[in-house]
Amino acid sequence: MLAEPILRAYHYQDVFAAFQAKYAEWGLWVILIKGLTPIPYKIVTIASGAARFNFGLFMLASAATRGVRFFVIATLLRRWGDPVRVFIEKRLTLVTTALVLAVICGFLLLRYL
Repeated sequence: MLAEPILRAYHYQDVFAAFQAKYAEWGLWVILIKGLTPIPYKIVTIASGAARFNFGLFMLASAATRGVRFFVIATLLRRWGDPVRVFIEKRLTLVTTALVLAVICGFLLLRYL
């Protein structure tokens, strides 16, 4: 791995191993949630590769969530046209981020209450 000398120099091997373990546990959820948002997907792809997340599972989850996201946008544009395009360009990031946060909060409430 290209980063191994850097991890050794800063004594972060244990931290990186902990990251890999957490990503193995929660990575699928990270991919599924992030795949639905319009925020750049590069961070998830890089983190998944660095954590050596299962490539097949990563591809399936990415294809599913990114496909759903683009299909929903295309459906909205076909049905409502230009007004939806203007809304998407101005506020879609805010709306999807709020929706994702609401879903995460809902799961946390169900789990801890």
